[in-house]
Amino acid sequence: EGMNFEGAQAAFATVVRAEAMRHQYLLESDKLTEIDKSEFRSLFESGMSAELLGQSIWILSRLLQKHYGTQVVILIDEYDVPLAKAYEHGYYDQMVILIRTVLHQALKTNESLKFAVLTGCMRIAKESIFTGLNNLKVQSISSVKFDKYFGFTDDEVAEMLAYYGLEKKHRTAKAWYDGYRFGNVLVYCPWDIINYVDDLRSE
Repeated sequence: EGMNFEGAQAAFATVVRAEAMRHQYLLESDKLTEIDKSEFRSLFESGMSAELLGQSIWILSRLLQKHYGTQVVILIDEYDVPLAKAYEHGYYDQMVILIRTVLHQALKTNESLKFAVLTGCMRIAKESIFTGLNNLKVQSISSVKFDKYFGFTDDEVAEMLAYYGLEKKHRTAKAWYDGYRFGNVLVYCPWDIINYVDDLRSE
């Protein structure tokens, strides 16, 4: 988010730095060369260039693959929020270029990638930022292939409540939190249910 492109780019760089910080153990890895580690350290620098920012996820995934010896899975939640904010504040064209660069490096030319999952409200197939990417499989909220995996099903909530001896709270949980439909399945928001059960257990 940002009121202008410069602010949004700086915020993006902060997120990348925070993610790199979670993996500081890579600096001690005997699987990485000194050149690899130097490249990794560049992700900690303030004032990260747009070019480095565009390559950042690709760099991190490549180094993680070298360290662990297996391809990585990349999860990007709400990929379209920066685009919506950019449109709102008048720097959409600049943000499209940045997001397209990041996704191209991370998803198309990345041999370290096993697969990626992107979530968002904008339909991927119609977004220009995905020009040049192939093998995209779009699953909308009406798709049935993965419908039961977008939250807890009613049976799962009942099982969880029974596990903690809270069977009598099932009707209340259903009234308060059952309201999402994906494909053919009604699901509960996992975060809401977990918090609900935690609150009940602490009473």
